[in-house]
Amino acid sequence: MIGLPDGLGREVISTWVLEWIHGHIRETHLTEYMTWFLDQPAYVRTSYVQADPNHSRPEYRLTLDTPEDLEVFRWIFSRMAATGKNIFGLDDVIALLDSEPGRAQANCAGDRPGPARGDIDTRLDLLLMKAGRRV
Repeated sequence: MIGLPDGLGREVISTWVLEWIHGHIRETHLTEYMTWFLDQPAYVRTSYVQADPNHSRPEYRLTLDTPEDLEVFRWIFSRMAATGKNIFGLDDVIALLDSEPGRAQANCAGDRPGPARGDIDTRLDLLLMKAGRRV
């Protein structure tokens, strides 16, 4: 989903596609991030859904990768607990972050960890797909 805070993205993949990928994998230890195998636009159809405008905050990070991320999560939970909310959702978190933009940006500055992918070769056997069939 495009536009959600980092860490809240969603992916929907048909089981047929996952089975197809599994059948073409040469190194199964590289399958932790299955969606990397879908980066073959010549063979795989993908589409994207835009986030609801009320939830579209691509500049926010709600992923737990660094000590700064943990501090933001602790702050969010403490603020929610202070309001008596033990159960809260994305609307509540966005309203809180919108109310304190400095806190919303606390874990967005500096070097952020990029995708762990780097230069990993997914080793998807594309030779078997030359018949022109797309998933």
